Amino acid sequence: EFGIAESRMLGYWLDDAPTRTDHPRVLATTYARPDAVLITLASWSDRDEIVELSVDLDSLGLGPDLRTWAPAVSGLQAESEVDLSAVRVPAGQGLFLILEPASR
Repeated sequence: EFGIAESRMLGYWLDDAPTRTDHPRVLATTYARPDAVLITLASWSDRDEIVELSVDLDSLGLGPDLRTWAPAVSGLQAESEVDLSAVRVPAGQGLFLILEPASR
């Protein structure tokens, strides 16, 4: 539903990746569109982790007034609002997050 095919993929392996986590076993890949960003998190940790995400909003063309949320994905995650300073990532799993202007 997000439109990954129409997005610019910015992988965790890039030196200038716009999204980073503070945990070496939880990686973030960013899919950027002009009006929103999808962040996919993948965990190789054997326990649930609480990670802080740093996101270069300027490079993504986003302002500071954002809604950050996890969309509902059947069998994977329930919809919820997310605080980028404390994102819970289940052990050995992943998480999808969307950043979009709050006024949307």
